[in-house]
Amino acid sequence: MPSTEQLSLIKQGVKQWNDWRKNNSLIPVDLSNADLRQLDLAQVTLWDANLQGANLAQANLTKSDLRGANLTKANLSGANLAEADLRNANFTQANLSQAILEGANLSGALLIQANLEDSNFNEAILTASCLDNCSINQGILLKNLTCNYIYFAPNKLNRFPETGNLEPGELVNILQKDFISVTTEPTGIESKSLEVFDQLSELNYQEVKQDNTILEKTAITIAELIEKVSVDLPESPTRHVKVATKVISLLQGNQEFLSKFHQLKVEDKLDELEVLIPNPAVKFIIIGLKK
Repeated sequence: MPSTEQLSLIKQGVKQWNDWRKNNSLIPVDLSNADLRQLDLAQVTLWDANLQGANLAQANLTKSDLRGANLTKANLSGANLAEADLRNANFTQANLSQAILEGANLSGALLIQANLEDSNFNEAILTASCLDNCSINQGILLKNLTCNYIYFAPNKLNRFPETGNLEPGELVNILQKDFISVTTEPTGIESKSLEVFDQLSELNYQEVKQDNTILEKTAITIAELIEKVSVDLPESPTRHVKVATKVISLLQGNQEFLSKFHQLKVEDKLDELEVLIPNPAVKFIIIGLKK
């Protein structure tokens, strides 16, 4: 439950709230489950605040300070967070559909399982944020993003790229990958690789002959699991990331497989493994298993 005193104070206006917060910075802010719908909270100071489950639908939070705030399961649908400071904020399972985050700083923010459909992230900063299993659709706006790298798993796991920085526009291409028409005809090397993938998918890993190479056996295992976990996952821009997360969780306890994978890593054959399985999930699977 939210603090009755704090809830009453913030509803009096941003100036009153910010003055109080300035003089009482050591007092924890608890506005969990508070009803703050449609309030004008522009430039409000809510760093490190507990806003878990709060209803901020259509609230005006432009240029607000929400650094480190806990917004888990909060409703921010239609909220205006333009130019807000959202560094290290926790939006796990939050509803940000149709929210405006243009120019917002989301460095290190957790967007795990967040609903980002039809939201506006134009010119936002997303470096070091986590987009694990978030919901994205074609209506999301992602122009002129600033993002050096990103995480696709909690606890700063599955960094992408593994080293170095993203190229300009690369993150947008990754998030929109599943929008490419499935009717596009593959050509050249891609077509050949898809044939290999089809062959691998038809094989039963338990019946692989002893003379198959470790590379082939490893590819078969990953290909089968990709096919298995993909059945229950709907199409989305981050479907391949969700597939990778499920496959990694299934493989982490398989010591026989991990031993083979480690051998391929030592022999510097992981690039060959990735080429052998032309599925966007395999890149993230390999990155996750290398940790």
